[in-house]
Amino acid sequence: MVLRPCRAEDSRFLLRLYGQTREAELAAMNWPEEMRKSFCLQQFTAQHTDWTTRLAGAHFLLLVSRGQPVGRLYVHVGEEDIRLIEVAVLAARQGQGIGSAILQALQVLAAERSVPLRLAVLHRNPRAQALYQRMGFRPEGQTADRLQMVWQPQG
Repeated sequence: MVLRPCRAEDSRFLLRLYGQTREAELAAMNWPEEMRKSFCLQQFTAQHTDWTTRLAGAHFLLLVSRGQPVGRLYVHVGEEDIRLIEVAVLAARQGQGIGSAILQALQVLAAERSVPLRLAVLHRNPRAQALYQRMGFRPEGQTADRLQMVWQPQG
């Protein structure tokens, strides 16, 4: 697995990946396919613009395996903590240890810097919540739609 900065030419893949992350939610809407695509484009663009503007200094990385993009990792490494903004992996590549490997690498970085690793996970994503709990994350708070979790280095 290789991590590299996202580039403009990655936008088509990133949009497709974003659409996959919203598939179950959009299926419940029973919208025509064209409407789903339009909605995803609008939401992806708004999210990307917000994050790249508001989270100056964050790393927006593409996960590449055997020359093909398989996911994205957005992370902010700060003085006080490391924040996992987003990790998303193509549905076909989930369950293969990619997420665990990323979390382990971020935990090593957090331990080296002696800072907590924080993230927020959607309440409607119990699979991700279970992964984070297995990796030692604990609840730290919540909003209407997300559970905030933290991992603290030992010592």
